[in-house]
Amino acid sequence: MNEPLLIALIVYAIRDGAIILLLAWLAHRLVSARTPVPVPPVIPVPVPEPSPGPVAPVPVPIGKPRFTGITATSFAGGNDSAVSRTSAYDGTIIDGDRELAAALPGPVAAGRLIRGFYKGRTADGPTRDKGPWNTRDTYWDTGARPAAEAQHANRTKAQNGLVPSNPAGIDLSPAFWKALGYVGDPRESQDKIDWDFVDVLDAKVPSPLPSPSGGIPAHLAMMRRYRDLGIHAEHDSAFILAWRDKIAAKYPEMKEYVMGYKHDSTPWCGFAMADVMTETGIRPQFGVTDLDRFLWADSWRQFGTAVETPQPGDVMVFRWAGGGHHVTLYDHETTGDYYYCTGGNQGSGHVVSTEAMPMANCVAIRRPPLQ
Repeated sequence: MNEPLLIALIVYAIRDGAIILLLAWLAHRLVSARTPVPVPPVIPVPVPEPSPGPVAPVPVPIGKPRFTGITATSFAGGNDSAVSRTSAYDGTIIDGDRELAAALPGPVAAGRLIRGFYKGRTADGPTRDKGPWNTRDTYWDTGARPAAEAQHANRTKAQNGLVPSNPAGIDLSPAFWKALGYVGDPRESQDKIDWDFVDVLDAKVPSPLPSPSGGIPAHLAMMRRYRDLGIHAEHDSAFILAWRDKIAAKYPEMKEYVMGYKHDSTPWCGFAMADVMTETGIRPQFGVTDLDRFLWADSWRQFGTAVETPQPGDVMVFRWAGGGHHVTLYDHETTGDYYYCTGGNQGSGHVVSTEAMPMANCVAIRRPPLQ
């Protein structure tokens, strides 16, 4: 405040007897000077969210086939003529009662593997012939339905000059149908399946570990397939429990024993081993007592023939320092003191996986009998 002005006010207040009014006015000014001037609140301005960019494609789940609901029939069985069992690709005779083979109604790379999906089961076989009905219908390249479906419905001729008596878009050998668990005469089979090329399915999630060069036994190939399909214990997995029926159907004398397996919380490494052996025509370990049978990992020390140096597909039994055993399949060797093994109930997730197993804990290497 201006000092001359303040002095003048005091003088006038004393002269006029208004000293009380002056003091009141000064007190008001002091309070006003210390009271902050209210600032209006800042209201945030909403910022619009950025518009989403392109949506990333959803990855295809493992094992989800590309071609679904395709009618499949049988070919190259022992009841077929030699001409109809002759491969369109290499001219050899297809022994369909023993050989897993497929035929597609159009050209594909010779020997390209087909994976069939049928009622919870899978099997693989090479393309060995052309058909059914058509020979130039490569519907798998275009995403279309098999031409035989419309030809059959409209009663029009197929590329072989005949009117299809069924809408089949793929043929499977009787052995292929048996591997898929077909009930009935596989030489007369007809049903819908899902299928895709094995290399396409496997490319979706490549194996994190290298595979040994050359061919591998069928039971190891099946165990790897279970690994790639992501088979794991999941509160009584229907996939795992279905192994009971397959083993019981193949080996009725094992039915009572295998049906005693109720929950996948029970260790199932020996169960997985028994399944892949059964699927590929090898009798699993089954001794006189329960402790000598396949659900007990240690029982596999009696299986097959003992060998010193493992090869892919050999059964390996491990004993852990804390007690207990584990049975798995030798996949390939790595540098260091480990074997890479593929088997069930492995890893922290209780899955079918390929894991490094310490050589020092291996107590048996057993070679399966010939199929």
